[in-house]
Amino acid sequence: MVLTTMKISEITDTEKAVFNNFVAWFPWGDLLQSWEWGELKSKSGWSPIRLLARDDQGEV
Repeated sequence: MVLTTMKISEITDTEKAVFNNFVAWFPWGDLLQSWEWGELKSKSGWSPIRLLARDDQGEV
C-alpha cells in the first residue's frame, strides 16, 4: 500500500482557474461548486471557503 501525504489549503482568487478546472474535471463536480457560484452567493451574505488538497508534487 502506498500512502500519499496531502496538504489542504485555502486558496485565493489567483488560483480560480485551478479550482474551476478541478471542479470541471472531477466526475462529481457540479456548477454549484464553481468559483463563480461562490461569488454570486456572497452577494446574499454567504461566505465561501475554497480549499484545495495537493500532494507532495503540488498536484491537485
